[in-house]
Amino acid sequence: MDSVERSGGPALKPRRDGLLTNRRARQAVVSKLRERGYEVPSFATDTGRIGAFPVVSPARRLTFLLEVRGLYRLNPWIIKTRAERDDLFYVLALVPDDGPTRLFVLTQAQVYAFRREELERHKRPADYHAPGVLLRQVKAYEDAWDVLPS
Repeated sequence: MDSVERSGGPALKPRRDGLLTNRRARQAVVSKLRERGYEVPSFATDTGRIGAFPVVSPARRLTFLLEVRGLYRLNPWIIKTRAERDDLFYVLALVPDDGPTRLFVLTQAQVYAFRREELERHKRPADYHAPGVLLRQVKAYEDAWDVLPS
């Protein structure tokens, strides 16, 4: 990508299209899941779809939902409130232009606990419009595919 010049300062990189980031994140996740024997529907990499998609585990044949949230630079992953479910999992993906893709695999309960922690740290109400999860909170869950049903 070309850089954009600012008067009196360093050049800025242009913003990446959010759908491109989401597509790259989903493609990376689907590839990893299929390597591990999970069944993933073909529409899982469709950029027009936002939200969770169904996945079937390889051993016990359990169906669960997976939501992929992608970022291309270090910002909080914004996680909106959804009904709590035991079968909903998240993969938070960092998909930078100039580095390897990093995938963090968590349960919904773990993501919501990190989100609550950030809301409390900033003294924000539970219904704050943009609750986020930070990279430093999820580092221990990088490539933690064992969190998913087998």
